[in-house]
Amino acid sequence: MNGSICCLGEALVDFVSISNHRRLIDAEAFKPCAGGAPANVAVGIGRLGGQASLISCLGQDVWGDFLFEALKREGVDVRGVQRTAASSTTQAFVSVDEKGERDFSFIRSPGADTMLSDSRLDEGTLDACSVLHIGTFSFSSEPSRSASLEAVRRVKSHGGLVSLDVNYRASVWIDESEAIRCVESLLPSVDILKVSQEEARMLTGLDDLASAAKRLKELGPKLVLVSLDADGCLCMNGLVRFQVPAFRVECVDATGAGDSFIAAFLQRFVELGTLFEDVAKLEEACRFACAAASITVTGRGAIPSLPIRGEVENVLSGSRRRLAGQASA
Repeated sequence: MNGSICCLGEALVDFVSISNHRRLIDAEAFKPCAGGAPANVAVGIGRLGGQASLISCLGQDVWGDFLFEALKREGVDVRGVQRTAASSTTQAFVSVDEKGERDFSFIRSPGADTMLSDSRLDEGTLDACSVLHIGTFSFSSEPSRSASLEAVRRVKSHGGLVSLDVNYRASVWIDESEAIRCVESLLPSVDILKVSQEEARMLTGLDDLASAAKRLKELGPKLVLVSLDADGCLCMNGLVRFQVPAFRVECVDATGAGDSFIAAFLQRFVELGTLFEDVAKLEEACRFACAAASITVTGRGAIPSLPIRGEVENVLSGSRRRLAGQASA
């Protein structure tokens, strides 16, 4: 693998409530932050020392300029970012409760992210990447759905891998069944699937997460990652199933934790040149990802809280020292 990861999908402005532990409707002030799951992942990869590009669509407005400049400052390759005058840049309003969980409201009717055009896809960006990472937002509307499918086809045609984070948000779909049908249609083309506990159960109808991961694996992916929040992650590669524990921290804001996790996993995955059958390396990539996510939840907002490489390595080395101390005690 050449190590380049292309993220495709929404870049949007998160207006994050600066009021602690309030419902969204009770928030009094908001801070604009660059966001959108694929954009977060691209920035996360760059901060960890990787090469990341983004294919997305922004409005020709002040918030589109805000996002474009923020992504460039982070070192993300933005040659694949389109601009449109047909829609405003997509926005989301976010509040965080006392447990660090989020409440969202999207302004997207339609948002510029839905206007991604297959005729304007940057072929050089797609041809150069070894992994295409996508979310399901871009499959919820046209023309972004057709553009996303074309990107998957192009990357698979030159032997690249496809990573999918379901990242289900009810408000962007007609109903839950539409989202499920969309994911099921994508899974034969997906190599790495990342889902939350709730998404695993939604997609399979199974309460037991091990059984749900097995069912999802049978639908096409080479690897299934189930994020378990404070309990780490579950990984299934077809040969074995294993769980990697989380790093214990106080959660301030869970925004971006899943994006930080998959960014770190993908970056370590390409660094290790991992074969899907190499369990030891998969475990290492999962631990790296859990460490990154543990840092992200201690700050506010997604991109502001994404870690740099040294911070993740410090968490991992501290964990190794504690384990060594326990072993010698």
